[in-house]
Amino acid sequence: MPVEIGARGFVGSSVYGLLSKLSIGGNKRTKALRLLAETAENSSRWIWSRRNEKKPDPLGTYATPSLAMYHTLILLFEVDYLATIIKPLNDNQSSTLHFGSLSFLFLATFLLFMPLLLVNLMIGLAVGDIQSVLRSANQKKLATQVDFHTNLERRLSFLSKMTPEILTVYPWSSDNSFQSKIIEMIGWKNELIAELPALSSQNAEESPTMQSITEARRELGQLKRSLTLIMKKLNVDTEGNDVSDQPNRVLSNSQSSSFF
Repeated sequence: MPVEIGARGFVGSSVYGLLSKLSIGGNKRTKALRLLAETAENSSRWIWSRRNEKKPDPLGTYATPSLAMYHTLILLFEVDYLATIIKPLNDNQSSTLHFGSLSFLFLATFLLFMPLLLVNLMIGLAVGDIQSVLRSANQKKLATQVDFHTNLERRLSFLSKMTPEILTVYPWSSDNSFQSKIIEMIGWKNELIAELPALSSQNAEESPTMQSITEARRELGQLKRSLTLIMKKLNVDTEGNDVSDQPNRVLSNSQSSSFF
């Protein structure tokens, strides 16, 4: 056999060169060469037999090219696939797997569409998480900016003087101070004076509302006095009770009967 000869020749030449360098005698050298040659021959025979040995396939997974290709491409749920489809398909019994081709069709459909659905679901969840993260990030950004400006105004106290919250304007008085000149140069005084007509018009719009509220209050007072007189005429005990405090007072049976 070519494998045996090649292995024996290669091992023998290598060992012969090694033994010649170690200065071993002729008989011992011959015995060592013979032992190593037998070992190499046995190893080569075992390798050749294992190479030509066929692996058993009791379930018939690779019985046909189509089953072998299907089993190679599936790569998922291998134990369930072998136990529920391959074994019942190749046991030569019609009671174990009634519709073989239909089972393969449903399995192929499941393996084709289920990963797509799962991926779409994961993408949707990821998009929702991204939106929530962006929303919380914007809120934190605004909170950080507010804290920064608050701390800056607290540390730089002259900013509060430069930007006052309330500015009092006396339009009929002449002020020639340095501060008033600066305010006029910046333009705050002009803006406030420009807002005065708008405020006056707003007050003018609110004045009819105040007048109507005053009239309604006066009419309610008159109704209250009229109800007090009626209660006195009906001999209703109003001691310690005010009509405004108990507007939903219910008359007793005797008073209601005397009324009618």
